[in-house]
Amino acid sequence: MKNNIKKLFSTIIVFLMAVALVMPVGASDKVDPKDNPEIDVTKTTGSITMKKKGSQFSVYKVLDATAKAGQNVFTYSKNSAFESFFGNEAYGNFTIEKIAELPNELNIRNEDGTITDPIKETVKLTIPLQKFIEDNGVQPVATITCPNDGTAVTVDNLGIGFYLIVETATHSDSASVASKSMLVPLPIIEGNKPDYSWNYNLNITPKDEPVPLDKNIRKQNGEEFELVSSSTNNIGDILEYQVDTAIPHYDDKTDLESIKYIITDTLSVGLDFINQDKLSIVVADFSGNNKTLVKDVDYTIEYNGKTMTINFVYSNIMAYNTLQLRYNVVINENAIVGGGANPNKVELEYTNNPNTGTTSKPWDETKTYTYGIQILKHDVSDENVRLAGAAFELQDEAGKVIAAYEYDKEGKLIVTGDGKVETDKEGLAYFVGLEAGTYYLKETKAPEGYQILDGRATLVIEADLETGDAVYTLNGTVIAETTAIENGGSASKVVVTKFANTKGFNLPKTGGAGTWMFTVGGILIMASMVTVFVKLRKKEN
Repeated sequence: MKNNIKKLFSTIIVFLMAVALVMPVGASDKVDPKDNPEIDVTKTTGSITMKKKGSQFSVYKVLDATAKAGQNVFTYSKNSAFESFFGNEAYGNFTIEKIAELPNELNIRNEDGTITDPIKETVKLTIPLQKFIEDNGVQPVATITCPNDGTAVTVDNLGIGFYLIVETATHSDSASVASKSMLVPLPIIEGNKPDYSWNYNLNITPKDEPVPLDKNIRKQNGEEFELVSSSTNNIGDILEYQVDTAIPHYDDKTDLESIKYIITDTLSVGLDFINQDKLSIVVADFSGNNKTLVKDVDYTIEYNGKTMTINFVYSNIMAYNTLQLRYNVVINENAIVGGGANPNKVELEYTNNPNTGTTSKPWDETKTYTYGIQILKHDVSDENVRLAGAAFELQDEAGKVIAAYEYDKEGKLIVTGDGKVETDKEGLAYFVGLEAGTYYLKETKAPEGYQILDGRATLVIEADLETGDAVYTLNGTVIAETTAIENGGSASKVVVTKFANTKGFNLPKTGGAGTWMFTVGGILIMASMVTVFVKLRKKEN
């Protein structure tokens, strides 16, 4: 059985996504076509030299190039083997013009000497090309097999054009992970302006890099989802994480049972795993075939407090190229509030060389931020007179009252079912665990003896997702004052919003001195009227 698996595995074409390449010597940034040197039309072929210990490369010609005397640019046309790739919706509707817009060099050397890796752009083309090759059985125009002694190998007489080079095999005594697929124009311009020249003999030294690992939060955006590395959320929100990575491949002599492929996810104190039964793992190849992995068959999973460990059965996933993991967490009442991150880290441990048993551990993380305010209620004429018993509710932009998280008398964060908070004897109340956005604060009950505030106050929280810092404005005025609160095992902070109340009028009480005064006054007036009436009667008589 084991031999059959190895035999099957040896037929798998490795199109593995890793990260970096070493440039051909003398390569530079993209040259403006007007600065190109004149083309020698007698040169119609070139060579590519590869140097990577124990690796095999397949060379595919995607575009043909032609030139006329006196020109300084080539004219590109579709190679016959890839004719049906272009304009094909299944492969991205690529055109030659669209390809020309992509970085067409292995790395871009900038004027300041730094190197820019254009792979995030080139994968838009390399992955569809790989799928087209698999789907249509396209054969390479050349195969380059590098020996284990590290000697470079050259393939000559390649027609000028635009090539895709894919590492299709690695040998037992080389690093196990294939390098990134390469887009290579032949010839390529080298040198420095104004001494540019056409290089028809490329020397490429690829290197292996860690398997890519990318973790994101699936954030609802209208009816669709977008992937973000950081977000703002409310305490109580459920987050869906998505981890995307690649599956490394090895030669057919590898002992598959010795291969490690383990994902470990570690939550911070403000996050908890939830809905464990909804965890989803899907593997896929470049032809679009996919498989949903089954727990206890394709992998085992273990939860230990804030840590989730998934151990994969490598022989069950080795026929695939990519892996996607999705799972849920909830932001709990211990989340750090006010700019401190609530991080979540994922790590992949995989065997990078089966001969030595060594492993690599790439990792990635997401950050979630949540915010809050302190309400300070005081007398309008004296801020030192703090007012207890004022009740507030927080509304979203639609006017809906949202759940209120606040601190009880012991300082523990709680949620109030009716969404209302009430100021304590220090005149303080809190709304914490809020995502960035626009809110409305409404006083629903005034302190005893004070007038209730009319209308709503507009609270806007604008967050910088790079740093977690936020700007709070209340009725258009930026709030600068903050105060510390203990949350999430470390100091959190909230901004201080101040609200003043005016006392009610000092009206007389029913049955009190005021009533007595009115009563006596009424009697005196009546007595005076009676006296006048009696005197008038006497005069008449």
